[in-house]
Amino acid sequence: MRIGVIGASGRIGAALATRLEREHDVHRITRNILDLRRPVRLYGYEVLYIAAANASLIGCETDPDAYRVNVDGPVEIARMASAGTRIVFLSSGAVETALHTAYGLHKAFAEAGLRAVCTPVIARICSRAEPADLPPLADWLAGLCTAAPGVYRWVKEKS
Repeated sequence: MRIGVIGASGRIGAALATRLEREHDVHRITRNILDLRRPVRLYGYEVLYIAAANASLIGCETDPDAYRVNVDGPVEIARMASAGTRIVFLSSGAVETALHTAYGLHKAFAEAGLRAVCTPVIARICSRAEPADLPPLADWLAGLCTAAPGVYRWVKEKS
């Protein structure tokens, strides 16, 4: 399967791309490759994972580009994808308490915007992923490449 991982230079995106590369033809798409200010088509992917985000709680409050990255970016990526491409959006459990942070609101708005343009698979990561959590999280996310559209929740196992 040909899969694009947008945000593959980030912590979770890099772990996900590495995991997917075991079984699929994976293209790591970073901000150096994809500039949303220029129209581009994302052709030929069966699945596009959108892992790019400004995940800093303070950054979402203070960075004027955070909304563009977290909300406008994922929706524009879904629009640029060729018809039939499965979109897997890495969201956050913060959506479930969206009124508490700008980051949670951004993720909630992105989910709504994506639903307006496609039928996404939404992966809500409901626990902070520490380095030891990355392999099981990447395994879980990799399994979503064939999941039915909907909302899926990941909560790390307690040790």
